Amino acid sequence: MMLKTPLNLCLCALASALTMGCAGSSDIYPSLAVRDAERASGLNGPANPIAPSPITAQDRARIGDLVEQARLSHRAFEAAQPRTARLARAAGGIESDSRARALVAVANLSTLRGQTTVALASLDRLAAQAATQLTATDEIDRAQSQVEAMVSAQDNALTAIEAALR
Repeated sequence: MMLKTPLNLCLCALASALTMGCAGSSDIYPSLAVRDAERASGLNGPANPIAPSPITAQDRARIGDLVEQARLSHRAFEAAQPRTARLARAAGGIESDSRARALVAVANLSTLRGQTTVALASLDRLAAQAATQLTATDEIDRAQSQVEAMVSAQDNALTAIEAALR
């Protein structure tokens, strides 16, 4: 049981005054209700969408050059791949001169793969620039897909050859 002392009476009066101030409606405090401007309305997205500008002739030529660069390095990779695979199988995981030749051949294949990925990286950079300048990226996307397929084929070949070296 609580004793009715002057201190307790003061604390009770203070507590009830505070709770009444919080619970009451007052024009002093702003409402937490959703305002009209905060309601979702209208179209989702920009009011005036901007159509991408066409790709420039200079960029189109650069894309063609990069795809051709990738094709050339891919052809060189494909030409060297059978010899490298034979060397890797012959090495048989034994430290020898044949293993050393196989490792050098694998390094050469990796270099050719690197040349293909340089072309892909340049296409990626063109795509990023086009996106930030609101330029159409369809041609770049197609070129990237072609070169990515080349790199993927090279990765698979290198994985198989490296497995034969183990």
